[in-house]
Amino acid sequence: MARPQLSIISSILVVALADNIADSFGIHIYQESECVDNKEVWFSTLSNFFTRIFVSLTFIILVAVLPINLAVPCSICWGLALLAMMSYTIAKDRKVKPYSIIFEHIVIAIFVITLSHFIGRYIIGRFKVAA
Repeated sequence: MARPQLSIISSILVVALADNIADSFGIHIYQESECVDNKEVWFSTLSNFFTRIFVSLTFIILVAVLPINLAVPCSICWGLALLAMMSYTIAKDRKVKPYSIIFEHIVIAIFVITLSHFIGRYIIGRFKVAA
C-alpha cells in the first residue's frame, strides 16, 4: 500500500475514533440528563459508536482498494449517498418533504467539502507541507 493511502487511512482512524468516542459520550451524557432509561442510554451510546465505526470502515476500504485519485471522488460520492439516505429517513420520520431536506443537507455538505479543500490547500501552501 502506498504511503499516501496509509496516511489517509491512519487519519480516518484517528478522527473516526476520537470524534466517535466524544460524540458517543456526549449522547450518553445528554440522555442521562434527560432521565432516559439506563438500558436505552447504553443502547443509544453503543449503537451510535459501532454504526459510526462501521461507516468509517467503508471509507477505509475505498482508500485501501482504489488508487488515490479514484478513492477521493468515490469517497465523496459514497458520503453524499449516505447523507442522502439518512436525510430521506429523517424527513420521512418527520413527515416533511424529503427532497428539500436532502437538497439542503447535500448543499451544506458540498460547501463543507469545498471549504475544507481550500483550507487544506492554504495550509499546505502557507507552511510548505508536502502534500
